Amino acid sequence: MMRKKLDILYVTHDSLLEGIGMSQIVPVVIGLSKAGWQVGVISCEKSPETMPLQKVLADEGISWEILKFGKVGAIGGLGRLIRIYLKLPNARAHHCRGDLAATACALRLRSNILWDVRGLWIDQKLVIGSINKNLMIVWLARKLEWVASISASAVTTLTKAVYPILKKRNHRVSKFHHVIPTCTDLKKFAFKDKMPVERSLLLSGVFNDYYDLPKTKSFISELKKVTPIIVTWCHGLESKRTTLGVGEDVIKILKQDEMPTEVSKASFGLAICKTNIGDSLAGVMPTKIAEFLAVGRPVLVSEGIGDLEELLLTTKTGVILRESNSIAIGELIQLLEDPGTPQRCRALAESHFSMEIAIQKYDKIFRILLKKF
Repeated sequence: MMRKKLDILYVTHDSLLEGIGMSQIVPVVIGLSKAGWQVGVISCEKSPETMPLQKVLADEGISWEILKFGKVGAIGGLGRLIRIYLKLPNARAHHCRGDLAATACALRLRSNILWDVRGLWIDQKLVIGSINKNLMIVWLARKLEWVASISASAVTTLTKAVYPILKKRNHRVSKFHHVIPTCTDLKKFAFKDKMPVERSLLLSGVFNDYYDLPKTKSFISELKKVTPIIVTWCHGLESKRTTLGVGEDVIKILKQDEMPTEVSKASFGLAICKTNIGDSLAGVMPTKIAEFLAVGRPVLVSEGIGDLEELLLTTKTGVILRESNSIAIGELIQLLEDPGTPQRCRALAESHFSMEIAIQKYDKIFRILLKKF
């Protein structure tokens, strides 16, 4: 139970204990606390093993309201919204991760809402199949987005590409907008200026139905014909898959704090998403991309993922897979053989994917919302 008066409450219907929570949410709340704010967080947890993280947050002066995650799917999501609504502590400002969190705050008439848009939520859920295409459910989910848009004092998105789509769908969305992508701790994901002697591809994290596994398999198969390469898939316990079936040679289950070492062993990373999934792709920025770039490793991605095409091509840090595997493979090998590639990758991570810079941006947003300078 939170007793102290909070400046900022971070509100999320997801878990802090899983990969995204540990890599994105926990560093942000700790960073804001270190910046001098009284910070709290409310989340929905699947695991009862919360004590280690409770101690970490408490040592930083952060209050944590823990709710049950409950069921998956639309009914489960509604249940989480209701639980957050009923247990929502008050604060001077509310950092709302996604539509459910922002709607819960709006319904409780909370003020100074930062709507942290982690992509087009309902569109993404429909693609990965966690919400069925029932017309009533889709209508309700879009209403959540609308409520979030009209209630938010400020908006952050993972990409600049998705903001015009939000404006088109929700005409009253705030003009106080910043792009803050998924970021990484540049100290944990330390720069390695030398490529591994043996070429290796790391498939990092969870691969849900947003990813195009047949296309990934085709690319890896053709790549192995051109150059010797070891393919490793590393994922956390939250992954529902036990195999990808794309040609992986090694499968490992690792914790988040074990990933920096694994990424540093790789020659490059990969994220091939489905390209026929409409507007939702514009809001995507996979965390794994930031982690590879931070270590100094190039990435290969499919077309249309957020702002990645512009970022990677202008900095010569990645390859865009279009129709031809062979062209992409040729471009990839050129990057792997270029001794300047690691430094360019790190430079992009430092300028665009730094968690330290992201925290500074959030701090500035809350200083403006709360008129504290």
